[in-house]
Amino acid sequence: MHNLLTGLAASRGKFAILDITGVPVVDTAVANAILQSAHAARLLGTEVILTGIRPEVAQTLRRLDRSSAAASAPSMREIRRS
Repeated sequence: MHNLLTGLAASRGKFAILDITGVPVVDTAVANAILQSAHAARLLGTEVILTGIRPEVAQTLRRLDRSSAAASAPSMREIRRS
C-alpha cells in the first residue's frame, strides 16, 4: 500500500488499476488490504479500478466493504466539484 500511495502522490495519478488476476488465493486479510488500499487511494483523489476479480472474491470484497467501520469519505476531487 505504501508504494501505491507514494507513487500516486508523486505522480498526482488520477487512476490506479489494481489487477489481481495472478493472485491464487484471496482470503479476508488480502481482501481487506485491497479495500484499504483502494479507500486510501480514493482519499488522494484517485479513481481505483479493480480487475481480475473472480466472482467469489467480488462477493468477499462486497461483504467486507459493507461491514467496514471506515466511513466512505469523498475524495478531494469530489469536494472541489461541489
